[in-house]
Amino acid sequence: KADLARPSSFEGPFPLAVLPEFGREVPSATGEIRYHGSYPGGFVVRVNLGGFLPDHKYILTLNGNPERPGNDRLMDRVPQNSKEKYYDFLTVTTGANGQYDATFGIRLPAGPYEVRFYVKDTADFKIILYRDFFKFKVD
Repeated sequence: KADLARPSSFEGPFPLAVLPEFGREVPSATGEIRYHGSYPGGFVVRVNLGGFLPDHKYILTLNGNPERPGNDRLMDRVPQNSKEKYYDFLTVTTGANGQYDATFGIRLPAGPYEVRFYVKDTADFKIILYRDFFKFKVD
């Protein structure tokens, strides 16, 4: 609420891309994120998606890497790689036009992070769009 009352600058926009190796391409899907590079108590992000299935649920995820900061502070382990962790932090539903646009905060433990951002389909858990490793800090 404080951020919305006195908006500070977001970094970005950073476009989201298709992850061909582990994802599923949806030709009309587009997206971008903007986020605060540092924020007290968590991660503040604005997500804008378009060209998705209408009235459909998608999972927003932060995905770590054991060799990068913040992996140890994410919630769940990747089944195929027990050292890699992730956090499915929100399930969103697109509107009747296949779009989603929102700003929100995610409470996370303090420290530096270098993670990926995923948009996954709830029907098959395939990654539709992603942002490769980016850095932020939780104060």
